[in-house]
Amino acid sequence: MDNNANKHTPSLNSPCKVQKIFRNQDQSIINSSPQNVTKLSGYSTESSIDNKMNNVAKLRQQFVEEIKNIEISLKKSIKNLKFKISDTKKKTDIIICKLTEANQLLCNQSEIIYTKEQENKVLRDNVEELYEYQKILYENIEDIFNTLNIHENLSEQLMNTYDNVILMQQNENTMLEEKLNRITPDENFCIELNSINLQIEEFEKASTKNENEISNLEVEICKNLDEIHMQEEQEHGGTLEKLQETLKTTKDELASVKQTESQATDILQKKICELRDKLKNFEDLEIKHSTIESEIKKEQESIAHITKECDDKKKEYDSKIKVNNEKIIEDKIKINHLEHSISESEEKIKLIEEEINLLNKKIDGKIKENEKRAGNSTFSTSISHRDLPNLFVLERNVEKQNSRKKLCTPTLADDDLELDALTLEEQFTRLTQSNTVYTESSEKNKKFFRHSNLSQSKIKKEATPRAKGRSKKH
Repeated sequence: MDNNANKHTPSLNSPCKVQKIFRNQDQSIINSSPQNVTKLSGYSTESSIDNKMNNVAKLRQQFVEEIKNIEISLKKSIKNLKFKISDTKKKTDIIICKLTEANQLLCNQSEIIYTKEQENKVLRDNVEELYEYQKILYENIEDIFNTLNIHENLSEQLMNTYDNVILMQQNENTMLEEKLNRITPDENFCIELNSINLQIEEFEKASTKNENEISNLEVEICKNLDEIHMQEEQEHGGTLEKLQETLKTTKDELASVKQTESQATDILQKKICELRDKLKNFEDLEIKHSTIESEIKKEQESIAHITKECDDKKKEYDSKIKVNNEKIIEDKIKINHLEHSISESEEKIKLIEEEINLLNKKIDGKIKENEKRAGNSTFSTSISHRDLPNLFVLERNVEKQNSRKKLCTPTLADDDLELDALTLEEQFTRLTQSNTVYTESSEKNKKFFRHSNLSQSKIKKEATPRAKGRSKKH
């Protein structure tokens, strides 16, 4: 609220505002009496006007200072009241919490007392029945004495039971009285409540005193205003209007402060009503709590049933897992037997490979001996190859064949590649037919040179077609 008041009213502490008031006074003097200004001449008239202006300025400053002091005192009183109101709110909240806790304890112990009273009623009924039995016994003492002679023992037992019942009742009553004494609130708590109520009354009295002081100050302000009006209406009419506006603003601020105080009291009363309604609703919540507890018990029973079912299922799964583990062990044993058999077969394969390598070495030795004997004749080599089995192909020959196939141009060694690809019998037949081989190779070369650039008259300085093909591929 203080911020809102400062927005509507200018602060009187600023020196700029005082300078503006003096300038407005000078303008009002000039605008109000132009004829007097023309008539005034000499130092006497000027000095009288300056003296009057100084007097007016002094009165104005005194009035402004008084108003400032009043505003400061009002603000301090408002802050103090706000702090006191907040403290009372906190204390009321604490009191309400304590009262709710006390009510809960009283409710719990009232239930205990009710159950004990019901138990006492049952005991009383039992005692009345015992009295009736005693009456019957007294009426039939002679018959009993004549028949059994046990009247004394029975009477003593009955009296002992009666005494025991009375002692039980007395003990229960003492226990209940002790619990009730514990439940009752302490004297200190009551004293605190009374002290808080007295403080609230004192705050209310102080607020009424402040209101009276404010009203008295308003009366004094009105008196001062009337005096100032009488003095300044004679000399300066324009400045009084501005002062009246400032006074109106101060009055509006005072009215707003009063409104805030009334609103704060209304809010406190509303909150107190709300707290009372909450206490009523709290009782309903206790009933709901009891219903929720019953539902929780039902859910716990259902959970226990579900846990039993889960345990049974776990047992079933454990039995199944055991059976599966046994099967897995049997499978592992079978796998180990298979691995052992595989390892034995691999050893046999290695022995066979060693034997084959020995045979190849022997065959290579025989081939070399035959080459030395026969010389460089193609016929003898063809016969030797025909007799030998082609067990393993060398990797070098495969690489040569692949590299030759990548070339663009055919070569004379291509015929050898074709022969290597054939079987031994076909190679023998091809080599025996020498005329056909040479004719086929010559035709191939002719076809190649027709399409090549070498048949032309002018030979380019670039590369051969074979080199050109290699450069394109690689």
